[in-house]
Formats: sequence, structure tokens, C-alpha cells
Amino acid sequence: MELDPAMVEEFSADLRTVKHVSHSMLRGYHSALRAFTSYISNPDYGWDRICENYFGTHPVGGCSSKAKPIINENDATIVPIET
Repeated sequence: MELDPAMVEEFSADLRTVKHVSHSMLRGYHSALRAFTSYISNPDYGWDRICENYFGTHPVGGCSSKAKPIINENDATIVPIET
């Protein structure tokens, strides 16, 4: 499965509107997701070769520091991610 900014935006919107998580919880999810995608896509750890062998493709980081929603704290809405 390929992770793209639209998927992160959908996930974030669901967390805020359906599950009603706090802003700090949402930031925690984003930090964990960003750390994981950074780790899994870093060739120093060898996951690119393992994934290539098992799945025929390698992971690519999907969450950069720019690829995160902007939270409007005043009305609890999420501004879409700019791509």
C-alpha cells in the first residue's frame, strides 16, 4: 500500500470529526507516522531490499514535515494538506 498526503488527510479528518481526538493526540499520530515512514524508507536500515524481495517494490516516505494538515484551533477544522 502506498501512503500519500491525501490518505494522511483523510485519516486526520476521521480522527478529528468522527473520533473527536484532541489536537495534541493528532499531532502525536502525525509524529509517529512521520517517524515510521522516515525509518522504513531509509536505505540504511535495509527495509527497501526486504520489501523489494517480498512485495516487488520498496517503501517511499509519505509524510514530510510539509505533508501534514494545518489545524485551525479556533473551530476544530482541518485545513487540507497542500501538495
